[in-house]
Amino acid sequence: MKRFLFSILLIFSFISFTGNTTAQYRNIKKKINKVLRDENLKDAFAGVAVFDLSRDRRIYSYNASKLFTPASNEKILTTAAALYFLPSGYRFETYLRITGPVVDSVLYGDIVIKGTGDPLFKTRDLTALADSISEKGIKLVKGNLIGDIGWSDSLYFGSGWMWDDAYYGFMPFLTPLILNKSRLGIEVKPANPNQIASVKFLDSLADFSLRNFILTIKDDSSNYDIERNYLKHKNVFFANGFISANAEPDTTTLNIVNPGEYFLRSFRKICSLKGIRITGELEIKRNVPYVSELFTVTHSLDSVIVETNKESENIDAETLLRALASEYYGEPASAANGIKMVDSLIALTGNSPKDFIIADGSGLSRYNLISPELIIDIFRFLQKKAPEKFSMLIESLPVAGVDGTLKKRMRKGRAYKNVRAKTGTMTAVSALSGIVTNRRGRKLLFSLMMQNYSAKTSEIRKLQEKICEILARSR
Repeated sequence: MKRFLFSILLIFSFISFTGNTTAQYRNIKKKINKVLRDENLKDAFAGVAVFDLSRDRRIYSYNASKLFTPASNEKILTTAAALYFLPSGYRFETYLRITGPVVDSVLYGDIVIKGTGDPLFKTRDLTALADSISEKGIKLVKGNLIGDIGWSDSLYFGSGWMWDDAYYGFMPFLTPLILNKSRLGIEVKPANPNQIASVKFLDSLADFSLRNFILTIKDDSSNYDIERNYLKHKNVFFANGFISANAEPDTTTLNIVNPGEYFLRSFRKICSLKGIRITGELEIKRNVPYVSELFTVTHSLDSVIVETNKESENIDAETLLRALASEYYGEPASAANGIKMVDSLIALTGNSPKDFIIADGSGLSRYNLISPELIIDIFRFLQKKAPEKFSMLIESLPVAGVDGTLKKRMRKGRAYKNVRAKTGTMTAVSALSGIVTNRRGRKLLFSLMMQNYSAKTSEIRKLQEKICEILARSR
């Protein structure tokens, strides 16, 4: 009899718990539906998917299987594929090589620098390469300085990238030889009224033409533009307009045409400062034979993954895509072969790659088409099949109100320091996908995609944040 009563009590408790859970899911659905009826979404196309990871259950779906332009949410697929398919010890490497003998501090041959698309390579790393030459006692190079770009193909833009974004810092010229993200910071600082403002490159090694026509005025308003000659693909920069004498210094970031050549010129300058003279020419070649390797600069896959997602770095994502191609299909790496690996991951989730369009690794392309449901499935696959990789992916996402592209968002409420999510933004496109912990400690995956809206993107983001708060407050 006691056993019977215990069984009844257990069944009743289970039914009660299940009923409460179902009721809570209904409450979440009701609240999200209300957000999606907001006036700012009246002309928009929106998709939402929410999955209770703790209970392995989909709890909300609205247009979740429809296709959307993901913008930088595309980086979730790229970084997930890189984490899953690339070796855990994978490193981006830049090699310093020589093609001849060193006799009495003279190198009778060329210096060859081969890159493998290291997006974290900076001026300090270039200095380390030059230091290694000094340490070998080389003071004179009777040969050329060669940049070996054989690691990847010659396509410097991605498929479907916008031509009129071609000079912005977020749209990089792609090359295996990357220095400081292949872009320049340009500082604008007001002078006295009626005088030309101060405009300068922040990189002391930059030697490009900069034509400054920004006038300092007494008024409090400022209106100026800094552009590169992108129609003729030249590294000639123009600054036009006016700036208030009361304005704070500001920085604009623009990309560099032929960044491999900029890499080599900067290296030769650093060598010169260290008393190393290179007599020959600067050359860009492929697969250059060499005699010996002097030094290698490396950066880990993990560090690139974190920067890709935290800061939404497009150049990082594109080199990750090509790293996948190089690892599985060999050199020269191509976006097309990298996309094959992303498609492989999609297939492993149980989806058909033919149902989606993957055009690049960063999300810059308007050709990309994926669904909120696919994002959820990518997360779920990693959580089940490679939990350590899943943890790495989640930890690479920006934290609400704390860092990365979410540093200034969700700075209060239960979403603060709770939501980890990848942002995605284009004109009339906004996406946010990630994970949040609710009041009961359950992990909820979510993917929010909204596009074709006429409202301000700031208003669309507020609606996304409302949904995140709803999930964070749920039980």
